Amino acid sequence: MRMTYTIFIGLSLIFSSALAQTDSTANGGGNWNAASTWKSGAVPTGAGTVIIRSSDSIYFNVAVNITGTVRSLSGRVGVFDSSKVVFASGSVYEHAFNGGTIPKATWSNGSTCLITGAVGNAPSNGNQNFYNLTWDCIGQTGGLNLGMNGNTIGGNVRVIRSNSQYFRLTAQNIIAATGKKTVTINGSILVDSTTGFFTSTGSSGTDSIIVIVKGGITSYGTFNVANGSGAAVNWFVAGDVKALGGSFTTNSTLTRPDSFFFNGTSKQTFVRGGGAGAMSNIFFRVLKGAILDMDTNSVGVSTNTTFTLDSGATLNTGHAAGFLGNLNNGGAKSLSTGANYTYNGSVAQATDTLMPTTVRNLTINNSKGVTLSQPTKINGVLTLTAGVFDNTIPFTLGPGGSVVFAGGSVKVGLSVNSPEESSIPRSFYVNQNYPNPFNPSTIISYGIPKSGFVSAKVFNLLGQEIVTLFSGYQSAGVHSLTFDASDLSSGVYLYRIQAGNVVETKRMVVMK
Repeated sequence: MRMTYTIFIGLSLIFSSALAQTDSTANGGGNWNAASTWKSGAVPTGAGTVIIRSSDSIYFNVAVNITGTVRSLSGRVGVFDSSKVVFASGSVYEHAFNGGTIPKATWSNGSTCLITGAVGNAPSNGNQNFYNLTWDCIGQTGGLNLGMNGNTIGGNVRVIRSNSQYFRLTAQNIIAATGKKTVTINGSILVDSTTGFFTSTGSSGTDSIIVIVKGGITSYGTFNVANGSGAAVNWFVAGDVKALGGSFTTNSTLTRPDSFFFNGTSKQTFVRGGGAGAMSNIFFRVLKGAILDMDTNSVGVSTNTTFTLDSGATLNTGHAAGFLGNLNNGGAKSLSTGANYTYNGSVAQATDTLMPTTVRNLTINNSKGVTLSQPTKINGVLTLTAGVFDNTIPFTLGPGGSVVFAGGSVKVGLSVNSPEESSIPRSFYVNQNYPNPFNPSTIISYGIPKSGFVSAKVFNLLGQEIVTLFSGYQSAGVHSLTFDASDLSSGVYLYRIQAGNVVETKRMVVMK
């Protein structure tokens, strides 16, 4: 017969489940490594399923590696050395009672801290560096927090249920040495029920809070950037953002605005659907280098929602009304002339007045066609990937601007519409590859003022040649090359274009 043990982590634990049960000694516990502590007479190994009872306490006087499941039903916390307790990959600690204390431990990659029993009180010791953190409290009666400050979640944060009450990461007026409380989540956030409510803080104090999410956010419930009216909260999110139900908002006080920054190094997808309400009161911003694809989604019509696209950032639209359809919020909208814009819808689109009349790069990737609605100056690259670009209203190319035909076409010949630059460049130039970062391919364009020998090569940062893209005679004019990095790992690479005795080298980033 398989055995079950009672164990105590400054708490008491019992192995159960598929194992037969063995209770602790009548005196309520003792040291972990003492056989007399256990009625079975055997010291537990840390495997299997462990249940923590309210009447027991055990002190870790030796190092213990938990590889199974520990479930606390109201165990008492004793004094112990947190370095002695390790929750290994695949292990679970379940805190199944109100209040109490989460054991301080080392939470290995793949471990999970699961909180299921909080009602009116959150457990203490919540300000730890967990791996996966899951909240599922169906009897919760008010907003509860873990008091995090300077902590890192190595994996994902998941809110299954919170009884329509907020689960919060931070508490009010926790003093941080930098003046700002920072919580880093290396994975993603999932709010996966309508009764799941998640937020950074409920503080009415003037805290400054930064939440860094290196993955994405998916919410079917209520996601609140900040529930408290006093704190100023900045979120930095590198992955996809999907509001699929409930609400995605922040508090109504705008004297200390809450901001939401897209800062990914590869394309981020934005989705608002499934009956999700308008995204109220948030200051959205796409930072330099980020690529945000909004497809046909919109942020909603909230008056106090703003949207800023930084220079060097990229915004994609699949909306029939273009960016005006995506950004239908009533607040301020600021799209930089140094940003990149892509029309990639599945129905015919027209460029709109929200896109500036001067842009860095413009990409047309719509088999149904895109119509230019206002004269536009393109200082970088016009990339024609798919469909016909109706340029009856003309565009112009700025100095160094170029056109790359990658499967698409223009309706009117370019010689009519590019008066600022003749077909022969006045001087040698090399454009920054686009897109950048990229996966798996990118386009490199350059101009040469006179015919001659040209070579185009890619190197790694050690100076080792990776590939020769072109080597031979080229006529004067604007040229483009496609570089496919399918066989390369993520990293920084250099591309070097040489025309005669002039050379230019630029950096590009492969991001997989």
